[in-house]
Amino acid sequence: MHVLFLVGTTASGKSQMAMRLAEKFAAEIVNADSIQVYEGLDIGSAKPSAKDFEAIPHHLYSHVPKGKVYTAGDYEKEALRVLENIKAPLAIVVGGSGFYLQALEKGMFDAAKPSPEIKQKMEERMQEEGAEKLYHELMDQDPAYAKRISIHDSYRILRAHELLLQNKMPSDLKQDFQVREFPYPYLKIGMDVPKEILRQRVAQRTEKMLAEGLIEETRSLIDLGFEEWPALNSVGYREVKEYLRGELVKEDLPEKITTKTMQLAKKQRTWFRRDVNINWLQKYEDAEELLQYFLKR
Repeated sequence: MHVLFLVGTTASGKSQMAMRLAEKFAAEIVNADSIQVYEGLDIGSAKPSAKDFEAIPHHLYSHVPKGKVYTAGDYEKEALRVLENIKAPLAIVVGGSGFYLQALEKGMFDAAKPSPEIKQKMEERMQEEGAEKLYHELMDQDPAYAKRISIHDSYRILRAHELLLQNKMPSDLKQDFQVREFPYPYLKIGMDVPKEILRQRVAQRTEKMLAEGLIEETRSLIDLGFEEWPALNSVGYREVKEYLRGELVKEDLPEKITTKTMQLAKKQRTWFRRDVNINWLQKYEDAEELLQYFLKR
């Protein structure tokens, strides 16, 4: 089996591209979006439609119960298990969650395994603040280890901070963080969408989500006692919670969600642009041609 990693920012058209390629190449789709894994987060996470689920086999969508914390380490184990069981000649791993994709490709560090809460906290910090800031913190706390790694090595920086939160020094470890080799031939394609077009898409999608019941979906989860659930602090849901608490007027909600989504997209773009193995494309025809060549080779 071969694997296509189809990556990019939120609202870049990854799901639609994945569907077209899956239909063309008789592939199955594996989710790599950290919010679409959760049950109950449907409208705000822009999950594929029921029609899409019926047309093509999809994996790792809505399989984590409401209220649970799910980490990149959990995802790595489950995604590898899913890939092992796929009978199709091609699996398309689609999503914009860099940590999930990195965990699946390179593996996770298991020594002194941190709690799910620590993992979640550090993954959120890395997404929000970036590798460079956390690297400088690491340099202050464990300069001996920091000098051994790159300022752009988000994988090792993240694991080092997880150890520090457990009062362990990364430099004291006898073995370094080992990168696992991905077990399948793979190709990476990134969706390259100009910023102006992306903002239009985000604004349109935001209006669509609100019309389809994003506020009601959020309110129902709060009523069930999930207001402090970390997943409900993701972009879109967090702003709706502000509105429901009276901190934001309804008229300002679409613009606030759009702005926050674009800020997320900028961070995602920065993350993926560091990967020199990603082929950035805009047209379906180019993606089909490249994938065809990859599979023949």
